[in-house]
Amino acid sequence: MHNERNALMPERMMPERVMPERVVPERVVPERWGVWIVLLGLVVGAAAAWGAEGAVPESGEAANPTITGDELTIEGDRAVYSRVEKQVRYSYRGTSIRADRLIWHGTQRLVEAEGNVVLQRDTDLFVTCARLRYDVDSGLGVAALTMSGADPWYAWGEKIYRVSADEYRVQNGYVTTDDYIRPNWRIRAKTIVIRPGVKVVAYNAVVYAGRVPVLYWPKWVQRLDDKRSPISVRVGRTADWGAFILTAYNFMLRDARASIHLDRREKQEWATGVDLTVPMPQGGEGDLTAYYADDRSGLRDEDERWRLTYRQRQPLGGRWDAWLELHELSDADVLEDFFRDDFENEVQPRSFLHVQRYDPRFMINVDVHKRLNDFYEVVERLPEVSAEFPLQRLGRSPFYYEGTTSAAWLERRFPTGAVDEEGVPIEDYDSARFDSFHEFSYPRKYFGWLTMVPRLGLRGTYYSKGVEEDDVFRGLVSAELEFFTKIFRVWDVEDTATNIHGLRHVIEPRLIYFYTPEPDTTPDKLLQFDRIDELGEENRFRLGARNKLQTKRYGGVWDLVDFDTYIDYYPDDDVTGESWGDLHHDLEIRPSRSFWVDVDVAWDVGDTELSEFNTQMTVFSEDVWLQSLEYRYRNDDESHLVAVQSYEKLTELWWLEVYDRYNLDNGDNEEMEVAVSHDLRTWVLTLAYRKLDDDNQYWLMFNLKAYPEMGIRVSQ
Repeated sequence: MHNERNALMPERMMPERVMPERVVPERVVPERWGVWIVLLGLVVGAAAAWGAEGAVPESGEAANPTITGDELTIEGDRAVYSRVEKQVRYSYRGTSIRADRLIWHGTQRLVEAEGNVVLQRDTDLFVTCARLRYDVDSGLGVAALTMSGADPWYAWGEKIYRVSADEYRVQNGYVTTDDYIRPNWRIRAKTIVIRPGVKVVAYNAVVYAGRVPVLYWPKWVQRLDDKRSPISVRVGRTADWGAFILTAYNFMLRDARASIHLDRREKQEWATGVDLTVPMPQGGEGDLTAYYADDRSGLRDEDERWRLTYRQRQPLGGRWDAWLELHELSDADVLEDFFRDDFENEVQPRSFLHVQRYDPRFMINVDVHKRLNDFYEVVERLPEVSAEFPLQRLGRSPFYYEGTTSAAWLERRFPTGAVDEEGVPIEDYDSARFDSFHEFSYPRKYFGWLTMVPRLGLRGTYYSKGVEEDDVFRGLVSAELEFFTKIFRVWDVEDTATNIHGLRHVIEPRLIYFYTPEPDTTPDKLLQFDRIDELGEENRFRLGARNKLQTKRYGGVWDLVDFDTYIDYYPDDDVTGESWGDLHHDLEIRPSRSFWVDVDVAWDVGDTELSEFNTQMTVFSEDVWLQSLEYRYRNDDESHLVAVQSYEKLTELWWLEVYDRYNLDNGDNEEMEVAVSHDLRTWVLTLAYRKLDDDNQYWLMFNLKAYPEMGIRVSQ
């Protein structure tokens, strides 16, 4: 089974790619008009003579239909009929069309009708729709039931009629996402109900691939606001699972989105699960995931593997919102073994309740963190209440204020059976904590160009328990002094070839001094829960400068180059043991929207060696090709990684994607993926190979364009 890789390439750097549009012979449908009714099998009889208010261009030897209308305009080989009082009427071999406007294409022998369209063949078939495009000789056509509301679904039927303003019925027809007259897949049924913008329902439905029936379903329902596929099947083989088949049936349970999973893995045997997404009042939403696997592989200690997850976001009104997450797991490895994507996103899921009230002047937070799985290390907050005040001016005075105050009962819980390096069991600990921080600033500009911002911070923290004693109080006084200015120069440069409309170089030098005297209660005397408990003595300078090269583009200021550099200096070596911190360089180059370069460098001044170096270059042409190269180096773990990503649109219907991550230290090709995709009009065929560490995977996928999750996936 293929899992989404934890790519070395940051997602923020990758441009959004759009599936290449298919290039095919001229369609019967010139554009998507909402819900289309595809009319197949209309048998056309003998030819009839023309009878219209204006001359109609001849089209070879074939007879022409009879068309009458109030107004006629000739445009080349097109005859445009319009209604003034009476509808335009068309008749040919037992088929009649009425519409407010009708266009006859003499060369192609096609009819386009729009506005209150009614198509009738004898007394056996009739269609009411908004627009219609109809082939006179073949009797094939497509019709738009409404201007919008049911994309991407289309339908055909022997009898199609409008039941009410928001409902259509199709008898002995089908629905499909293919807007061609001869769709390459469809769901056929005796009765189909279409409610634009709401749902499509097919009774006694049979799924066809071409002309081959592949699946029967008694009642098939597709909500038009639900982009999931009704059925999902994944088949393949992996080293961890062996051969497998993963199935899901997706459906609506009133307003809730539901999925039922039934999976079979060769090594883990049977598994089943349920997903449920329920809309809540005031725009909230709750998501439930339940999954159980009978694991007989013997790879883990547990045979019964399961997961129970619930997430909810709930607006409460009055600027109050709430977030809830609960995660119950059978063991620490169940996510890695069965839900690889979720595991890579969050190795240790947190269970919490967060309630927040937002106001531009303050924010109130209530947090409850509780450990539900005893194999995780967690800091429980039972609860923590805090009030945050963003930087704001104090009345009309020149002073500014920001601060945070919190009160909490904290418990640090270690995994059951955890021991230290000497094998001694690690014990949990807890404490009540009250913390209050207040900072005042006084920004002033001197000499018309130099800004100075002095800041004074006061923090008091009370603990009901300490490392050696109870009732511990720590007081901190912090001071900051910041100097900065902005210098710029402008050049009147115009170059349309490079999209340069003026140039401005901006330099922003800055100097900040941080000072916190050593408190009476040092961090080693405090129970450690989070960064608040780590605060202590500080004495350092930060020197830095930011350079920008800007131009005017897209109605605003465009940063062509953004280069920021800074370094910390510690005058008191006893605090850190080093006089100088790392020298940091952050560089962003944006010559255009399709060419990006990022460079992040950290240089160890004391040891005169490189601490960290990251760089990435991305260049692309939207929907056509993309090339991205990235290099990452970290001295602390001596890692040298190179990643390459490439996307190439080979033709209008074929494209190639390549990703490779290589470790320069040990010569290992950590991850490689090559995928070739072919546009099959409605479906996309993908053949891919992936190497992840020592695991080789091959897979073949057919995905429906309108519903990417819907498809057949065969992998090795």
